[in-house]
Amino acid sequence: MPSQPFDPPPIPAHLARFPTVGGLVVPFITLQHRNGKAALGLVDARRMELCLHERRCSVCGSVIVGRMVFLMRQVDLQRKCSNEPALCPPFAAYTQQACPMIAGRMAHYQRSLSSFPARTCGDPDCECALWAPPDASSPRLGGTADQWYALWTLQYSLIQDDAGRLAAGFAGLHVLRIRRIGQRPPAQPAVSIIPSHQDGTSTSALASACALPV
Repeated sequence: MPSQPFDPPPIPAHLARFPTVGGLVVPFITLQHRNGKAALGLVDARRMELCLHERRCSVCGSVIVGRMVFLMRQVDLQRKCSNEPALCPPFAAYTQQACPMIAGRMAHYQRSLSSFPARTCGDPDCECALWAPPDASSPRLGGTADQWYALWTLQYSLIQDDAGRLAAGFAGLHVLRIRRIGQRPPAQPAVSIIPSHQDGTSTSALASACALPV
């Protein structure tokens, strides 16, 4: 649950056509039934792979032309890759306000697994019968919330990460900037590679620490 009161931000006009849950836009990669019922925070693995392969925005599903934004944790930056697809800049700006975790309003990840993937809807044309159960071994379950960063780039390489999962890789590639976003949750220690006096546009310090060229 959010550690601070959270009111959904206004939905921008360019997002008005998208479905919503609790006043929040449902991203393209969100796990959802054919009838529109969705679970924010759970992702559809096949849609994620589609977005990675075709440079599609994970929120609107459209092909990204030009600059793109990856929302990443420090561990992702250190690995120089992201398992989640990019966002186009307008949707990245909305997500940084709308997602309580990204915005830094949660001190911990959810402590229990969602039962949503196990709820088949009975529609033979819905793909819910193919959904895999949530990963009960995930280190994020109940763990301390991470500080998040926005990595801006024009390119990435499709790679397999150390666990064999598809990812967007940035090793050896030029990135435009890396910016700290959100408010660090109370339980999260300070990130030592970013001086506390900086305003968040910490491209050089963070990219140098993570060996990313800028």
